[in-house]
Amino acid sequence: MIILPLLLVLLQISEQTVLLRKDLSEYDLARCNDGTPASYLHQQDVRYANEHVLIYLEDGGHCGSVEACRERCREGSSKRDLCTAASQQVVERTDGIWSENPGVNPFANHFKASLHYCSSDNYAGTRGASRNTGNLYFHGRHILTAFLEDMSSRFGLARAASLTLIGSGSGARGVGYNCDYVASLLPGVPVKCIADSPDMTPWWVKSEECANRDYEKEEGEKIFWGRQDDESCIEENKSDVNSSELAHRCGVWSRYWSYIETPFFIVGSQFDPYSFADNPCIPDISDPEYEEYELAWRRGTAALYESILAGRQDRSWFVPDCRSHSYLYGELADSRFNKLTVPMLGSNKTMSLSASLRQWLEDSPLHAIDTVAGGNQECPGPAPLCRSECSASRSFDSYPSVRRRLLPPASIFPSGYDRQCCVDPWLHHPGSRGLGRDVLGAGHGGFGGHGARDGFGVGYASRGAVGERRNQLWKRLIYLNYLKRLYNKHKTEYAREYYGGYDDVYAGTHGIQGARDPVFIGDARAVHRTSTGGCTGGCTGVRRRIPCTVGCTGVRARVPDITDLLEDDYYDYYDDYDGSALLARIKNAVRLRKEDRKKKKSTDKSTKDNDEDLDELDYEDFSAFTEQIETSTK
Repeated sequence: MIILPLLLVLLQISEQTVLLRKDLSEYDLARCNDGTPASYLHQQDVRYANEHVLIYLEDGGHCGSVEACRERCREGSSKRDLCTAASQQVVERTDGIWSENPGVNPFANHFKASLHYCSSDNYAGTRGASRNTGNLYFHGRHILTAFLEDMSSRFGLARAASLTLIGSGSGARGVGYNCDYVASLLPGVPVKCIADSPDMTPWWVKSEECANRDYEKEEGEKIFWGRQDDESCIEENKSDVNSSELAHRCGVWSRYWSYIETPFFIVGSQFDPYSFADNPCIPDISDPEYEEYELAWRRGTAALYESILAGRQDRSWFVPDCRSHSYLYGELADSRFNKLTVPMLGSNKTMSLSASLRQWLEDSPLHAIDTVAGGNQECPGPAPLCRSECSASRSFDSYPSVRRRLLPPASIFPSGYDRQCCVDPWLHHPGSRGLGRDVLGAGHGGFGGHGARDGFGVGYASRGAVGERRNQLWKRLIYLNYLKRLYNKHKTEYAREYYGGYDDVYAGTHGIQGARDPVFIGDARAVHRTSTGGCTGGCTGVRRRIPCTVGCTGVRARVPDITDLLEDDYYDYYDDYDGSALLARIKNAVRLRKEDRKKKKSTDKSTKDNDEDLDELDYEDFSAFTEQIETSTK
C-alpha cells in the first residue's frame, strides 16, 4: 500500500524542472524598474544546454505612465515583485512547457531558461531613470540583451542546435518586439518564436467616442519606455505616417506581424479578456452595446488569423473559442496541452495543442481555429458569447448584428484576396450585414471542410499579383455586367431555351420535391435536383429557397419566369444585405430608360432632365453595391 503513493511522488519529482537563479549584476544596463539587478533562471540539468534551448519571457502586465508605474512598484503593492530583483535562488516548475514528461510536453528535451520580468515594459524599453519616468528604469531590451550574452558565455547558446523563444501575455508582446532581434544576435542558431496570448487585437473595433485614445496610448508607452519596435516596420512606415500612427502600426501584434521574418506560432483565444479590457475604446460590460462589441471582437480576431493565412501560409496558429489568457504555463497548462482540441483547416480532424506544437517544431505549418462564437466545451471557462454562464448551443440568430464600421476592413487582407473563410458563420448567415460567399458566388479553390465541430466549409483564394486599383475596377466591372445581364436579358426565353423548352406545370402547391430548381445566384445555369415527393413550402436551390408556382400535378416543373423571381424572393435576398432595395431601384432605372427611349418625339429638354435623374439614381445605387464589394472582398 505504501509503494503506490511513493511511485506517484517519484513520478511527480521526475517531471519537475529545477531552475537556479543567476543575476546579471555585471551588466550595467540590466536593471529592474527600481534599479536593482535583473536576473534569470536556468535549468539545473545542463545535458541539453548547447542542443535545443527554450527561453521563456514571463507574463506580468505593464504600466504606461508615471502614476500607474509608481502605484505598480510601490512598497506593499501586489505587483511590487514585478519591479525589483528576484529573491528565490531555486525554483521548481512542473506545468506545461516546464514538464519533463515527453508525453505531455513537446519541449521536455529542451534546456530551459526563464527571464525574470521586472521592467514593466513588455521587454522592449531602453529608457533610463529620470524625473519624467518617475525615477524608474525601463530597460527591458537591455535586460534581454544581457541575458542572451550571459547564456552564450555560460552555456554556449550561440552554438545551440535550435532556440525557441516563448512568451505569454506581456512576454508574448516581448516576443513580437524581439523575435527578429534575437535571431539577429544569434546568426548561427535556428530561431523560432511562440507568442502565447499576444495582442492580436482587432483595432478597428472601437466606440465612436474613442477618437484616437488607442493610438495615443501606444505612442505614450513608446515614448515613456523608449520602446524598440520592429526595425523593418519602422523603416518602411516612418516616412508615410505620423508618430501616433507609426507607434500603433509597429507596436500592436495584429498590425506588425507581417514584418516578423522569423518563423512564429501563435496560441490565443478568440476572446482574450485581458486584451479586450486593455483597449481604451470598448464600452463597459453594463453598456447595452457591449455584446455587439464582443461579437465584433471575436469576428475581427478570426479575420486577423485569416489574413495571416492569406498573406503567409508558413505561419502557424492555434485559436480555440475560449475566454482565456495564457495556455503554455500555469495550473491548467497540462490539461490544455492534451485535452483542448481545435479543428484543423484543410482536414476533418482536430488537433491538441501539444500535437500542434510538435508538428510545428518539425517545420510543418498548421492552422487550427474554432468557429466564431461556436463554443469549445474543452475550454476552462465559458466560451460562448454571454455575460455569464450559458449554453454553447446558442443559436446564431440570437446574437446581435454587427454594424458595418465594426466589421474587418479590406485593408487587412492582401490585394486581390477574396474573403471566403467560413469559420465566421455570419459571412454566410441571413442575419449578417455585408456580403458573404453565397452572394458573391463560389470561390476559386481553397481548403476543405473545417472540421467535425463546426460543419462549415472553408475556401481561401487569392488572385494573381494585379495592381490594386486595376483589380478593384475589374471586380466592379464583373458585378456591374452581371447585374446588367440579369435585368436586361429576355429571361423567360433564355430559361426555356436552356432547359429544353419545358413549360409544364408544377404538381402540388408552392414547391416540389423532385423538380429541377433553377438557381440564378452565382451561375444562372446551375441546377439542383432533389428527391421525389410531394410539395412543401418552397423549392430548395443550391443557395436560396426559390418559390415554386402554384398548381402542380406532375413531376416535371415549369421553369419560373426569372422576372417573377426578381420581383419576390430574389429581390428580398439582396435587400437583406444592402438594406436599400438596391435591385428594385436598379430595375426601375432600367424600366424608365426603356420607356424614355420610346418617347423619341418628346422635347430635348424633357429627355435631358430624365437622363440626369436616371444617371443620379444609377450612380447612387451602383456605388452602394460596389462599396460593399470593395469592403467585403478585397
